[in-house]
Amino acid sequence: MSLKDCKQTCYECLCACENCFMNCVKMKCPNLEHMRSCLKYCRMCCVVCKCCIEACCNCNLEIIKCICEACVKACSKCAKECGQHKNKHCQACAKACQKCVDICQKICFEKKTKKSKKTKKN
Repeated sequence: MSLKDCKQTCYECLCACENCFMNCVKMKCPNLEHMRSCLKYCRMCCVVCKCCIEACCNCNLEIIKCICEACVKACSKCAKECGQHKNKHCQACAKACQKCVDICQKICFEKKTKKSKKTKKN
């Protein structure tokens, strides 16, 4: 798994979350209250995905790992929430978030594995 894959997946997730957020707001349904969590998690996910993209471009591996862990948490919550809604944009968001979770978990695991191998040599 490469950092390029992580950046691309986070970007796709960011776009899906922004699209989901905007579509939920545009719906203006009388029961928008039940979409409040969806809106909250989409915004949170956007923030964390932006951070992850920036970290992959500009930070060392230790920081990238920390941001990827935060991305896993945020995207997991968003995927769970959006997955409960039947709207196409919510389903697309849930799918993109789950893909982001999978990629970021692999990045976190790779970093931990490489670090533990170095420790064993010493």
